[in-house]
Amino acid sequence: MATLNLGRIKPVFRGAYSGSTAYVVDDIVTHGNESFICIQAHGAGTQATSVTAYWSKLAAKGTDGTDVGTTITAQGDILYRDGSGLQKLAKPASDKVLQNTSGGVLSWIDAPSGVVKKNHHFTMNTRTAGSSSAGDQFTITSAFTPLLPTAGNNDLYVQCSVPTSTDGNDFTGYGLRFSKSGGSDYDFFGRGVQYSDIQSSAHQGVCSQYFNIPAGTIAAGTYTIKLRTESTSSHHQYYNPNSTDEARLATQTQTELMIQEWKN
Repeated sequence: MATLNLGRIKPVFRGAYSGSTAYVVDDIVTHGNESFICIQAHGAGTQATSVTAYWSKLAAKGTDGTDVGTTITAQGDILYRDGSGLQKLAKPASDKVLQNTSGGVLSWIDAPSGVVKKNHHFTMNTRTAGSSSAGDQFTITSAFTPLLPTAGNNDLYVQCSVPTSTDGNDFTGYGLRFSKSGGSDYDFFGRGVQYSDIQSSAHQGVCSQYFNIPAGTIAAGTYTIKLRTESTSSHHQYYNPNSTDEARLATQTQTELMIQEWKN
């Protein structure tokens, strides 16, 4: 019976091209991130994939892209495209804002005037007994770290609300004390201070302030911020009173302190 040679039924993948290997028709290899199929058999080391009489390209690679992992290398780096390709904008060495020019080039610049540079928000809801001494103090936070003065010319805009209860008539002036460990105390009275007239026993009042601390007033560091009171009569019984102190309070109340740092 006659033998019919059908040749290869399907192509055979031979892996990466090697000059020391012989290839036959329909062998498929990879080389230079592309793939080729053999169209004419040849011995080892005789025909490279670039010789079109022996190899036909199956798949060509595209244009080499940018390796993002080698372009942005540090925490805070930003990847963006300029006129020629992907570029890295390195994180700034200090507090900055991002600027995009008309040409699409990104850069870090100092914050312009009137921009909020940082927001701080602190809450405190622990029921705390006051004292009857002059200059009574109630700690709101011990973790305030402003950007200034290293940022140069920031203002602090401070809003503070502290629920209180008293046991009698109380004409009280409020203010905030910024205390730095190993440093000076800074008292901010007068601007934004409100006076509370609580005329009957076990009533609730609220110290509410909104004022500005000019740039350069306090030194760099971490501060404890306290509410200070000066009273003509009795002092507050409790800060953040609850329903035990005042039956008309459904739940325990909470102190709120919000600070914005503005570029002036």
